[in-house]
Amino acid sequence: MSDEEVASYFGNNEAPVVDYIDVGEKRVRYLWQDNRHATTAIFVHGAPGSSSAFIDYFYDQELKSKVNLVSIDRPGYGYSGFGNAEPSLLEQAKVVNALVAHLKLNQVILVGHSLGAPIIVKAFFEQPERYAGLVLVAGSVDPEQEAQEWYRPWLRNRLAKLLLPASLFVTNEEIFFLKDQLIEMESSWGKITVPIIMIQGDSDRLVPKENVVFVKEKVNDTFLEVWLESEVNHFIPWNRPDLIVNGILKLEGKL
Repeated sequence: MSDEEVASYFGNNEAPVVDYIDVGEKRVRYLWQDNRHATTAIFVHGAPGSSSAFIDYFYDQELKSKVNLVSIDRPGYGYSGFGNAEPSLLEQAKVVNALVAHLKLNQVILVGHSLGAPIIVKAFFEQPERYAGLVLVAGSVDPEQEAQEWYRPWLRNRLAKLLLPASLFVTNEEIFFLKDQLIEMESSWGKITVPIIMIQGDSDRLVPKENVVFVKEKVNDTFLEVWLESEVNHFIPWNRPDLIVNGILKLEGKL
């Protein structure tokens, strides 16, 4: 959604502020709704995606009564340098951390869907003092579950960049470099000392439910709660928003 489309989508209701932040050479767009609360939930979308993946959550009255809301166009998507891939989880995490600092937020709950999940985990690893909880939604976090599809290298050449839709080219770049970065992160999972809620569908054909096993092996039970949902697929933000809302509210209630 463009800035104008966001305003039109909300009509006479209170639309989120659409703003931009410069992080290094990247210009990143985000939606921001200050509901005058101590706690803020930040949504980080998957691949492909944009901030509008979570647009309807800005309508949710229960959420608005408890937390402020932020949704980011990750670099390469939406209005954040569309088509210019940034496959580094660290660089993506730096954007999240820079935005938290820019908005001077405290008690932040990060919500990451699909490839957004390892990004929020990386953001936590880099600056753990900024965050109060994590919600991993169908998260691609286990390196062993990242298949090395034969066709991905072929989608990285100049011809593919010309022929593929830009969002799919960016997605391929991110997935191509993901596995090695997840391996590098493995040793840090045990350092997590904030509450995590992991939401996973058992019918997810894009991100296998075995990711749950990985996280349970890495994170102390004291901090981890797993919601493995029957007959739920990968598209939880749209098909089961109640799970994400309940996850945020449960973490907010612990603060």
